[in-house]
Amino acid sequence: MESDGLAALYAFDGKRVGGLKTLVNADVPDADLLALLPGPHEIAATWVLKARLDAGLLGEAAQQEVCAHLRHLTEPDAILHLLQMVQHAPFASVDDVCPFLTHKRTLVRVWALDALARLAPDEAAPLIEAALDDPSAAMRARARALANRALRQTLLDVGHDLFCHVWGQDYAGMRNGGKQPIYTVNRANQRGALLGYGSMADGTASQPQISQSWHRLGQSAVCFMTKVHGRL
Repeated sequence: MESDGLAALYAFDGKRVGGLKTLVNADVPDADLLALLPGPHEIAATWVLKARLDAGLLGEAAQQEVCAHLRHLTEPDAILHLLQMVQHAPFASVDDVCPFLTHKRTLVRVWALDALARLAPDEAAPLIEAALDDPSAAMRARARALANRALRQTLLDVGHDLFCHVWGQDYAGMRNGGKQPIYTVNRANQRGALLGYGSMADGTASQPQISQSWHRLGQSAVCFMTKVHGRL
């Protein structure tokens, strides 16, 4: 019976998750867990759903359905679980995520920003930049991670050759067996590299493969490097 299969879930005391772990691989349909949303067992149900997603056991249909419940949840822990799921299941609505950016609980705000960055990067970019100076250490850490992610993706977008150019690699030094570091930062070009590559030292044109989304998040990466490492 459904009640027997979910006994461990109903017994959840809000702290010990040992019983919930048994449900991750248990023969309990996702639909039975989804049926508990929203409700008094939403924290436990979302914990199991997230664990199944992390283990690759939650189907796409269930991922879409669970994200649709985000706006209806009331428990901060349950909201947090769903926001964290957006990393692997980007089916939440931006309109449902945005209200949690000002939630009273810090971790909910942190993961709301992370979710927004994955769903609507352009919209998230200025918030990431502002979050680099947030009073919360957790928010600053997440903002740095998002800025780094944007930077990595931008470098993938533009390709290795342009990366080497704008970051000032000394090709001659490397060819001659010199001890020049592989990537020597050329500060005059570094900002251009992250802000859209529109005006390079050699006059090369903007690179069309760089999306506006990552262009904006690249600006947050510049802010990250400036404020955290002081490199620009």
